[in-house]
Amino acid sequence: KPEVRRESIHADATQQGPKDYIKAIYDLMYLAFQTDSTRVATYMIGQVAGATTIANSFPGCIGLSPNWHGLAHGAGKAGGIEKLGRFDQFLAQNHAAFLSRLDSTNEGSGTLLDRTIVLYGSSNSKTHRNHNYPLVLAGGRGLGLKHDQYLKYNEREMRLSNLYATVLDRLGVNDGRFSDSTGEMTDIIA
Repeated sequence: KPEVRRESIHADATQQGPKDYIKAIYDLMYLAFQTDSTRVATYMIGQVAGATTIANSFPGCIGLSPNWHGLAHGAGKAGGIEKLGRFDQFLAQNHAAFLSRLDSTNEGSGTLLDRTIVLYGSSNSKTHRNHNYPLVLAGGRGLGLKHDQYLKYNEREMRLSNLYATVLDRLGVNDGRFSDSTGEMTDIIA
């Protein structure tokens, strides 16, 4: 296993510095994967509807709005959608840095990203409804996923549970079913 240097973990990050705070969590996930301590991690930075979460203060810390909840509800006001977009971009850039780090780490005949499946969901609109919003699936090339494509579905064509079923199957922990899935998402299988 790779040796982990204590100074590579930024445990002193606080919510007043959202970039450092987010990076610290991504660093811990990276180290867990790199050392093969686990191959499963869940990281929910926050939620737009969660006015009580630590992440609710993040937009204010980077000069966009006092809080994430207010930022979402202000999307319909003048300049609001641009601020929400800038915050989504901030989150996506942090996520992209995590993916780049996984991709730059060799593991076996590929990279750590090739052997990891990462699902990223963006924030949602001022209505807080969790449907018809973009998701990014990264990694997993070594697990039989194909990438470099943009896929668009509606609820009647494809259920989100089909994506979950496919991911679980690629990880070898399922038989192609999850909740109300109707089958695997064959468009993403190499």
